[in-house]
Amino acid sequence: MSVAVSFFACLILLEVASYAYLRVVEGYDGHNLLPNQFDDYKHLQPTPNYRNTKGVVHNAQGFRRNSDVAMQKPLGTYRIFLMGGSTAYGLGSLSRLDRNKYEVLPNDGTIDHYLERFLAAKLAPMPVEVINAAIMSHYSHHHLIYLNQTILKYQPDMVIF
Repeated sequence: MSVAVSFFACLILLEVASYAYLRVVEGYDGHNLLPNQFDDYKHLQPTPNYRNTKGVVHNAQGFRRNSDVAMQKPLGTYRIFLMGGSTAYGLGSLSRLDRNKYEVLPNDGTIDHYLERFLAAKLAPMPVEVINAAIMSHYSHHHLIYLNQTILKYQPDMVIF
């Protein structure tokens, strides 16, 4: 009997330790564990409405953006989509040695955020949207599928890859 109790106590301790690790180190918010989900056609796609405790947020469409993007582009708006891999996404370093120096960037530290602020200041009063549609662990043909399957429906004026 005491062996069974010790076994279950160890399982509970491991569960609590795993949860604490995910929360503290990986940014798990209790709801969204993975920033990507499996896609039959293009391998991975960003998890819609993903958010973690480190400032990484996906909107309802899965773009790395705090607000949703209307499929119908607002009148007079210049819309740019930023595509690419880990760097465009703002992943940082996954290496144990460099992880402390190059953390995963929050949404307000990514390339698209700075580009949108820069262009908004230069092109004012014209509204500018720069949408981060980058996906980690993709090959070029997956990006092409994503462009044709999803991005072009949002009427981009420019796509940066």
